[in-house]
Amino acid sequence: MTKYKTATVRARLWISVSALLACSLLQADAPGEFDILYDARLGSWRAESSRNLSLDPSSGIYRMQATSSIKLLGQNLSTIREEASFRWQDDLPMPLHYKFEQSGIGARERSVSFDYSLGETHFHVDDRNGSYPLNAPIYDELTAFQVIRQQLQDGASEIYFTVLDRDEPELWHFRVLTQGILHTDLGDFTAVHLERVREEGNKRRTEFWLASDFDYLLLKLVQEEPNGRTLTLNVASASLNGVPLRGSAEQHMDELEEFIPFEDAADLQAGRYPAAPATAHRQDQPR
Repeated sequence: MTKYKTATVRARLWISVSALLACSLLQADAPGEFDILYDARLGSWRAESSRNLSLDPSSGIYRMQATSSIKLLGQNLSTIREEASFRWQDDLPMPLHYKFEQSGIGARERSVSFDYSLGETHFHVDDRNGSYPLNAPIYDELTAFQVIRQQLQDGASEIYFTVLDRDEPELWHFRVLTQGILHTDLGDFTAVHLERVREEGNKRRTEFWLASDFDYLLLKLVQEEPNGRTLTLNVASASLNGVPLRGSAEQHMDELEEFIPFEDAADLQAGRYPAAPATAHRQDQPR
């Protein structure tokens, strides 16, 4: 049997086992639907950014979208749109399709489809097409955030998974740096602070903060580019399962840092940090 046929058999076996183990299409810890707007900046440029996740109950398919635009005098200079669809199966996202499109300056596009019946991924990058064996779980660049969420729920501090990055699979590695209180325009949130771990010599640096009590929604992102520019996203408005997101009332002075790490677990028990308000929609409440 060829390596490719072996990979196909393994892929079908993996899919079959996942289907048998899944007690239902939507598991108890399936992601909540959300809609988020960010105040964004790339270097000296102001930008607009949003991301949302919705579920089609009739098909059980989730759709996630992320959009970022840089404007000058009301005109779009560059817009990036990402779309992904996936099912939630066996406590993990099962990606179906992903599309990336950049218009204006730096125009480019790419997409990938996941064919589980054939055990293949089919990708399109600009004017190139190809396929890759689907012999183990592999994800797209948007669904990756759902994998991070799932591994954080499992208590991981070092997070690894494979992403089809353009036309090649790549092992992505994220590290939990600390947890603490993040001050935002929506109030104070308990947040987990992570970084993406890249190969030695890679000058791109990415850090982000996820809301621990609210389904690990992305609250803040800072990415330093090799050209010296810095991309920042800060949550401006958000809803989770249709409920507006609100943190605790700010209990800090202006001179304090935007993010205050917990010294140890006793900080929360001693009440030295604000807890999420009882009226807020937390990830462990019924949806």
